[in-house]
Amino acid sequence: MKDFFLNMKKITINQFQSYYDINKDIGIIVDFLLTKVQFVKKNNFPLIIKEQYSKEYQNYDKIMMTKLCTSTDRALRITLIPSYQCNMKCSYCYEGDIKNIDERFNPSDANILLKIIGDIYELEKTKSRLILTLLGGEPITGSNIKFYDDFLPKFKKRFDKSYVEFVSNGLEVAANINKISSYNVSSFQITLDGDEVTHNLRRKVANNTINSFTNTCKAIDCLLDRNIRV
Repeated sequence: MKDFFLNMKKITINQFQSYYDINKDIGIIVDFLLTKVQFVKKNNFPLIIKEQYSKEYQNYDKIMMTKLCTSTDRALRITLIPSYQCNMKCSYCYEGDIKNIDERFNPSDANILLKIIGDIYELEKTKSRLILTLLGGEPITGSNIKFYDDFLPKFKKRFDKSYVEFVSNGLEVAANINKISSYNVSSFQITLDGDEVTHNLRRKVANNTINSFTNTCKAIDCLLDRNIRV
């Protein structure tokens, strides 16, 4: 691709691709099989999207499935939800009224959780490493930090071949970046929904004085500055 943008009025996509509008000027073609993204600079005429079956991509698919069937995931993956409470009210949130549940993990829960995780890990002796994913609700909030302060150091000490991941909206990441760095976190998954206008329209904050897009971008920058994979 010579230019950063593809200029066109007609796009042909195959069975493993999708086209998305980012804003009135830019779109993207996402290739899910080859994990590539192409940016499209839209012109001032209607954009025609044509779907076309591709035998070439079907061959790629067979090669990938062969690799997947012969590979073995050596990791035991465990997910913890410290709380369903969230500091955002995204337009497409699927959790609904469950976000009103008040219960959350507290420091007093750390030891029993470690025992449960240890028992599961003991049953999965063929696994060479442990991946712990924390999500919500929103896992990075002040109340949850109190739980992590007690739980995560104990977790890392007990399970030396372990990795900690967060799935977060990023809203309070920058404010807690020093704490997060001390937890030896391996990676973060953060959602960014297009440009500033689109993102703020879809990912609304409970406190409407906060710019969700700005905070999310700041969170990504902070994490990358600390060499945490995003």
